[in-house]
Amino acid sequence: MIGSAGRRSYLVKWFHDAFKLLGVRGSVTVTDANPRAAAFDLADNAIVVPSFNSLGYEAELVAATATIKPHIFFSVNDYEIQRLKGGFLRQMQGHAGRVLALGHPYRDFVSDKMAMSLHLQSFGIATPKTVLASDIEGKHEMLEKYSDFVVKHRYGSGSSGLSIVKSERLESALSKAVHDLPDSENQNPLDLIVIQNQILGEEYGLDVIAPFGNYRTGAWKNKVLARQKLSMGSGETYIGRTVASTQFEDLGHRIALALQHEGLVDVDVMVSQTGEKYVVDINPRFGGGYPFNHMAGANVPLYYVAMLADLPEPQNWENYEVGVVGTKFENVAGPT
Repeated sequence: MIGSAGRRSYLVKWFHDAFKLLGVRGSVTVTDANPRAAAFDLADNAIVVPSFNSLGYEAELVAATATIKPHIFFSVNDYEIQRLKGGFLRQMQGHAGRVLALGHPYRDFVSDKMAMSLHLQSFGIATPKTVLASDIEGKHEMLEKYSDFVVKHRYGSGSSGLSIVKSERLESALSKAVHDLPDSENQNPLDLIVIQNQILGEEYGLDVIAPFGNYRTGAWKNKVLARQKLSMGSGETYIGRTVASTQFEDLGHRIALALQHEGLVDVDVMVSQTGEKYVVDINPRFGGGYPFNHMAGANVPLYYVAMLADLPEPQNWENYEVGVVGTKFENVAGPT
């Protein structure tokens, strides 16, 4: 069961492919607030639920999960993932075999860019220098040391509030980020914006994949898939090239230790001109970069289905051809 499936019909297809490859009987249910979501056309079951910021959302999604009783539920929407906590999460877990959601406090570390920076650094993972826009002293120190900055929403998703500016345009970028904030009553808006030094170098996307909890003590190990981002837009990779994962395996291991997650997390990494690796963002879901590795041979849906069906780990599911360049393009989905 895939929450907020939206345009990601390819995930539905790849799970269907995994069922066939493993010889298991399975179905894919998708939910979305939009009754015309593209993923609805390929799914076995399509359920319209209220938007994740609506009052009736939690009750409707719990009811849908109680009806389907899926072996697994995961979402591909950052804001929906942030809602998976407390009593709502426990209700979901009561109807689904497994719900992929980071536990407390790890959930807060990835949704809060300030907290994420501090938490990752405690595991020896480098991040850009990060301060809140409300931190006058910290901002002053940044201006003394750096000339290029990244401004973004502290709790944002994708490119929310994003500006990349020189020091002389920092204040105007902060004003724009404040203007673009969602409603935030009783909070200083500058507490909801972070400033980071810009890392000059090449940007990469990683998938760090950890086995489900009951498989952690066996032979199933954390794996890393990697690609270089060649073209970006609206926080998503449009053109990517697969690269060898070996250079990122130690980083992936540290991330898995820091998050204690199950399944796939999407990680954005900047490799500086001198070779240092900086984690700039983490999303605990299938990200927009995974398809580049899948088309080159990797197969995370196959890995998921094998664990859910209690089958041996598929051979070479994490192997992919290096140097494959992929380009996203537009398509139209409709009744078949």
